[in-house]
Amino acid sequence: MRHRDRLSIYALVALISFGIGVLIGNEIGKARELAVKVTDVREGYSLLTWESSDHDLCFVLVPKNKFDSFIANWFVKWNHNCGAIRLMEELSTLPPGTYVEWNDDPPRFVYPRDEVVTRLSEYAHSRGIDWHVNPVIVD
Repeated sequence: MRHRDRLSIYALVALISFGIGVLIGNEIGKARELAVKVTDVREGYSLLTWESSDHDLCFVLVPKNKFDSFIANWFVKWNHNCGAIRLMEELSTLPPGTYVEWNDDPPRFVYPRDEVVTRLSEYAHSRGIDWHVNPVIVD
């Protein structure tokens, strides 16, 4: 057998091996469907509060799907509403069953006095709002 014939056979074997490798790799590397069970993802709102320079309760009610981008903005406190009565008016516009999570994180957002937290929580529950103070305030 001549040298040229042997090289042709080796090239053919290498080409066939490469093709088989591609087919096997393609089958092994296929994306598989994964059943993902979503259990704790909630639609609804995040409530953030802080104390103004006049010692008034200021707040913002943000859709949960916009929360991360909202808190990344350092100017979020510039356009806001203030007053517990105003917050109750805002809560009264939400349909019963709406999920609202009141959060004090990041640290620039704080809860008001305990009696205000209690009054707002009772009001939200009376309106049928799915109200959560996070983290839970323990007396």
